[in-house]
Amino acid sequence: MHLRDKLLHNDVRTVNTPQVMIDAPRVKFDEHLRLIDDRHRNQIGRLLDGLRSLILETRTATD
Repeated sequence: MHLRDKLLHNDVRTVNTPQVMIDAPRVKFDEHLRLIDDRHRNQIGRLLDGLRSLILETRTATD
């Protein structure tokens, strides 16, 4: 079972999309280990936007 499955089973709120899977990481990162692939950088940006939204929804619900 994957971590996400365990979290969902225990009713933990998660950011489900987008799923980010970086194929061929040797060409997607530079020598300083910075992600240089725009497609994946955008996916991670959308994932972080989703996390921000989840945090704001949680704060609103608990206030």
